Amino acid sequence: MDGQDLATLALLFDLYGGLLTAHQRRVFRMRHHLDLSLAEIAGSEGISRQAVLDLLRRSHRALAEAERRLGLLRKLRRQRALVHQLKEHLAGWPEGMPAAGGSRQAQWLRRMRRLVAQLERLL
Repeated sequence: MDGQDLATLALLFDLYGGLLTAHQRRVFRMRHHLDLSLAEIAGSEGISRQAVLDLLRRSHRALAEAERRLGLLRKLRRQRALVHQLKEHLAGWPEGMPAAGGSRQAQWLRRMRRLVAQLERLL
């Protein structure tokens, strides 16, 4: 797997890891969080390397299937993109609006920037 696949897999685990069995979660964490080899995991779990590999493949498929059905990662990425766009628009729009002072427009702009910052922290 390349870096992007691993990053996606980590996000899928964050979102859907609770749907895996305790054994699947433990082995997933050993492999992907602790970076243990298949042999190390097999020894720790008392199973064969092939069993570890099969368990990981089933876990990966289960996470991918949960995303296919629920689409939470797709929605999260879209929300992040929209917040980024809002942030960019607020940084430069409108050009003539004063950023400081007590005018109604300046207050609105400050409030919008605060709300976008709050959204960004949530995502």
